[in-house]
This record gives sequence, structure tokens and C-alpha cells, in this order.
Amino acid sequence: MERIRIKRKTTVGIDLLEVEWNGLEEIGQKEYEELSKYNVWNFSLERYIELALEKWQHFADIQARRPDEIILLDSSIFQFQIYSFLLANATFTQIRHFLKAVFQRIEALQPTLLYLYRDNVEDTIGFLEKVRGSAFLHSIWLRDRHRPYYQTRPAGAEGYKDFLRSWAMKLFEWTPFPKKAIDITDGDWKGYTDEMLTFFNLDDVESPEATFPNGTYRNDKLQQQLLVRDNILLTPHGAHKKLLPKSEHEFYISDIPVTLGWTGDSIIIGGEPICERWTTWGTVFDKI
Repeated sequence: MERIRIKRKTTVGIDLLEVEWNGLEEIGQKEYEELSKYNVWNFSLERYIELALEKWQHFADIQARRPDEIILLDSSIFQFQIYSFLLANATFTQIRHFLKAVFQRIEALQPTLLYLYRDNVEDTIGFLEKVRGSAFLHSIWLRDRHRPYYQTRPAGAEGYKDFLRSWAMKLFEWTPFPKKAIDITDGDWKGYTDEMLTFFNLDDVESPEATFPNGTYRNDKLQQQLLVRDNILLTPHGAHKKLLPKSEHEFYISDIPVTLGWTGDSIIIGGEPICERWTTWGTVFDKI
């Protein structure tokens, strides 16, 4: 527990996925089930707000001591935060009040907000369904169907699509920090990248020329495998992801914060896990 806990002012944070994936043998199944009773996903909105604000304050306190460090937070304002409120059928006023409290805690860090969106929300939903599949949308509904939000909305994936038609643009317009919104409907990522670099006053760094070795890579413990062909990764769940060279021996995955490194005949996962076990940092897949 000492190894995985994050101690804050009045609470202790524990990554339940880290326990489930890498700590069950040490902690035990019964103890894991006891810890799972404190999963913040199942807390009341009032308790969630209290803990979330403490977590933001803890983050701000740490970063205030690291003035030369730049942190990129992916979807931390308009994604999980909004989901928690919408699932509880909260009002826009409640969400805005909460975000005001968040902004007060981080304003000394001089944050900047970049918002990528599609002008037609239905385009965003269609893209999500194409990339992740309708089964993914249905699974999200299955997970959350008991929450207040879904009691007056369609069952299945249609209910989740309705959920995605949220208040993000209104919140963006209200945000008090330097900000930029980019409509990504046309898919011109070279142009969008240029816009971002100009906005942040950064120079472009040319990617190296490199090719990830083709092959099938397997992790026997997970009973999962990765297939690489011509810098395209086929994930264990059948998604096709473009691989982009970071260096000769490490590659970004196009749209998730995970990297593939290779040494000899093995893949080593880097970056940040995203709730699928194969993305856990340090996981090794051997070529077969």
C-alpha cells in the first residue's frame, strides 16, 4: 500500500486498476474488494466534488514547486468532470460552479485551454462509433444505465449518444484562461498542428524516419497479442492504430497516450495506461 498510495491533505488515493492488474497477489482478492467499495465512480455527487477539489488542490500544490515543468492534461476538464455531473442529472449551473472552484485552484499555474471539437456534434458521435464500435457505446450504457441521467432517456447506445450532446462549448466560452478552439471536422491535422504551434509559440520538431518491425507479439499472461504491419498496430480488440516514430526504437500510437518500444524481439509498453490492461506501463509482448 505504501508503494501505490497517494497521500493528500485529508484523503489517500489508490489506483484500483493498478491494484487489480499488478497487485492482487500482494494485497489479496478480499482486500481488493474492500478497497473497491471506495471507488469514486460510485460516490454521490457531493462527495465526488469534495474529493475532486482536494485532488486538484494537491496537483496545484505539487506543480507550484516545479515552475519549469509543463503538464499536459488530456480531457481532464470537459470529459470526466462533465460525465460525473451529467450522470447525476446535475444542472449547467452546478457544473460551472464546480469548474470555477477548479480554476481558482490552478490559476496560479497559468493554465491554457486547447479545445478540439467538431461543429456538428453528430459528426463527433459518428466518428466515435466508427473508431470504437457500437459495442463500446452499448457497454458504456450497460455500465451506467442505473444512474439518474438514463432514467428518462433511450436504452442502449442511443442513450449514450444522447449523453454526448453536452455543454462543452458553453463551458469553453466561459473559461477565463487563454484558450483556443479548433474545429477538426475536415481532418487537416497538419493545419491543426500548425495552428497549435503558433498559438503556443512553439517550433515544430521533425519526426525521425523509422519503421516498427512487422510481426505478431504476444503476452502469455494476458492471453493477448499485438499485430504490427507497415507501422499499423492491430490491438487485442481489433482496432487499427497508426504508429508514429518518436525515435528509432520507440513509437507513439496515433490517438492514445501509449508508446511501443522495442528491443530485440520484444515490445515494451510505455506512456500512460488507458483502462485496457494491455496498455499497462512496462507490459512486455514477445515476438512469435
